[in-house]
Amino acid sequence: MNLGFPDMTKKHKRFSFVIPLIFGLGWTLAVGFLFGWNVKQVTNQTVQLGEQEAQAFFELIAAARSWNAGHSGVYVPVTADTPPNPFLDIPDRDIKTTDGRVLTKMNPAYMTRQISEITSPTHSVRFHITSLKPIRPGNKADTWETTALKAIARDPQPKLELVPATDGKAVFRYMAPMLVEEACLYCHAKQGYKVGEVRGGTSITIPAARLLRNRRQHVANLITAYAIIWGLGLIGLAIAAGSLIRKVNELDFERTQAWEQRNLFQTMLVSSPDLISLKNAELNYLAVNPAFSQFLGREDTGLIGRSDFDFWPPELAERHAQEDREVIGSGRAAVRDEEIPSQEGRMWVQVIT
Repeated sequence: MNLGFPDMTKKHKRFSFVIPLIFGLGWTLAVGFLFGWNVKQVTNQTVQLGEQEAQAFFELIAAARSWNAGHSGVYVPVTADTPPNPFLDIPDRDIKTTDGRVLTKMNPAYMTRQISEITSPTHSVRFHITSLKPIRPGNKADTWETTALKAIARDPQPKLELVPATDGKAVFRYMAPMLVEEACLYCHAKQGYKVGEVRGGTSITIPAARLLRNRRQHVANLITAYAIIWGLGLIGLAIAAGSLIRKVNELDFERTQAWEQRNLFQTMLVSSPDLISLKNAELNYLAVNPAFSQFLGREDTGLIGRSDFDFWPPELAERHAQEDREVIGSGRAAVRDEEIPSQEGRMWVQVIT
């Protein structure tokens, strides 16, 4: 006869440690995901700022080029820094004023090149007018520009990329398409271009150090903030885990006490010479000790689930049932002497209910 139950102590201890670990891992993954998402947003914002800066330079250059092309070029004095453009094949490239000064026509490409020469030393911003079939060899596209021009030929949208420069400093490289306008044909009609076609691009190179420095600062701030959030979350989980472990330990202690009490009760049932039985609220037998089953001349397994009406005379069984109900209703034990039939005849016993 076994009134015990499976020992769950080890399972509860594993539960008390595994669950906090699972929550801790889940919290770490969640914080890591949000941190990565924020870093990506900061990176995207950095690229967007670089693109806006490059686009602003491009729009200024485009406006100046448009003004120049609208006047079919402008005449400037010939100097050592501004010699006649040998690649500008037009009949009125050079003229002489009435006072003897020699002027040369400066087309948009020549003007842009000189603007780039001015801005490069002071602002580290470089402009380059280029195409896949340039007139001037100096306008030949480099490797990055060639790739960008080919991409623009397929999809005439500006291209931007963050790339390392030859000196090891990162730069933003921006390429915007140049569409053929009516004013462009004055210089480029011989190349067979038509109005609306992509004839090249304006390449702009700007330093990325300032924006990348700001990005690093933002990421450092994010690391600090998320480390604090992650640490506070782990502390909260540790507190919750400690409370859970204490409750599990209390439960284990209570179960151990109950286990010991039931083992003691089971030992008493087995070894006691007194007739001992255990009934439920419906007055059916849950357990009996060997002395009780031997007294009735039955196996204990044949008694479990049965009632007094299955073994005793009806009058005695009814009296037992009534007394048991009174004890259940009052919650107090009752002691009585009664005469019961046995295999050896009738005998008097003391009944404690």
